[in-house]
Amino acid sequence: MNETLWKQSLGRSVSLGDCYDATTEQFTGRNIFNKKLTKEVIREHNIRNQSWNYDFSNSTASKLSMFSLDGELKLSLLCDVLPNIAGSAKFVKNSITNKEEIRCTFALFTNTIEQRIEIDDVDLLNFYNDHTKIDSFKGTHVVTRLKWGANAVAELFIENDENLGKMEITGAIKANLGKIADIALSDASITGNVKYENFNLSKINKIRWSVNADVDLNTKTPKNAEEALNIIYHLPEKIKEEGNGRPLEFCLLPLKELKETLGCTKTTNAIFHKIQNSEILKVEHQFKEIETSRLDLLTLRDLMMRNIDYDHAAFESTMLVSNKDIYILSYSFNKIKENRQWLENYQYFCKLNEQHKDEHMFCMIDFDITPEIQSSQDLAAEPQIHKVFNGKIVVKNILNEIKLFESVCSVRCTQVHEKENHDYEKLSPVQFPCPNANNTQSVGLSRSMSDDEDLISSDNEDEEAKTTECQAYHIPYGKYVLNFIDTPGLGKSTF
Repeated sequence: MNETLWKQSLGRSVSLGDCYDATTEQFTGRNIFNKKLTKEVIREHNIRNQSWNYDFSNSTASKLSMFSLDGELKLSLLCDVLPNIAGSAKFVKNSITNKEEIRCTFALFTNTIEQRIEIDDVDLLNFYNDHTKIDSFKGTHVVTRLKWGANAVAELFIENDENLGKMEITGAIKANLGKIADIALSDASITGNVKYENFNLSKINKIRWSVNADVDLNTKTPKNAEEALNIIYHLPEKIKEEGNGRPLEFCLLPLKELKETLGCTKTTNAIFHKIQNSEILKVEHQFKEIETSRLDLLTLRDLMMRNIDYDHAAFESTMLVSNKDIYILSYSFNKIKENRQWLENYQYFCKLNEQHKDEHMFCMIDFDITPEIQSSQDLAAEPQIHKVFNGKIVVKNILNEIKLFESVCSVRCTQVHEKENHDYEKLSPVQFPCPNANNTQSVGLSRSMSDDEDLISSDNEDEEAKTTECQAYHIPYGKYVLNFIDTPGLGKSTF
């Protein structure tokens, strides 16, 4: 892509002549100049201005939009792949703790000067690196312009007060933010603190506070919302006291264009394509859905933490000491790593509950909330189902026990038989599959047995005696004892 680009520095160090790779949104660490540029070759003009914006959404993508970031850089920030992020951009690391918390983000933007160079300026010829070196430089662009200034982002997190209501608090903060910003950004000198009308903000003291700026502001920590807004009120003045600030934005010229201007002909240029806006919007939407789901889970967790009053004695008297079996699905939410293990146990737990909810009791325990149960019962943090009777765990990890049982080769007959006189020579053979057998062979019985006979193979028998051929399966029954009970008129059966 052969066009100039503007990028935000986001706290990263940048100088005129730095090489940049737009495919990774990172500097390459190389500079086209071999010594520091003098004032004579840098063109500078004044662009002093201040503006502000605020946002009350819980979406990080929405808040980043206040910075007018291009799509690729915004995605890199959302995906946390940009190293060395500092200054005002660090606010993206802040996160809301629950859905009911109010998050107010106030952003102040200050520009001071712009610096630029012209690559074909003859006065720059003495500053360029050797053309052979420049020809070998990697990347896609080179920095030719800088905008200086300082941004500041103040974030106020307010715990929702049930007596006031979220809408009332948000409305009061919005009204006063607009008022103080208009006053603070005017040419009038700032004295004292702003007066807040129709709402006592000093009563809102359940707050969290964060200020991230491109210069050191040395702000104090407020005790309530009123003090927080007063700090915001004085931010423009503090920013102006810091001089020109630091580079906030940089303009990128395609490196290919620079090399062609300098006569470099052996170069290979990286191919760079911009991501389509429609694709960027899709990713932003997915991030918003992830953040919404995260907030829902955090809100649910906080609700459970506030309402659970764990009393071991009361729990035993009402749940454990009972004539019913209690099935418990235990897990540690923060340690669930294998989705398959969780799904298997959860699905089987739901199946048990659906089939036996009238005769048994069912509950779920998160060890992150009640770690004392895990330690006292010596239970694993992985998802498992346990059976409790009369206050004691009688079976641990039921699903694992079932898998072990099903892996054992066994034949059972639940029908009650009374011994009668039968002609065993006329009975039909019984055929059964063995789950541990080889699928290419089978077990068959060539003779009939009475109820008093056991088919037992000792370790002294030879291999031919241990194996009998028939239709579908093979079993070395030197390892097993097979007991068969006759069933008159059974015909040909498979167990």
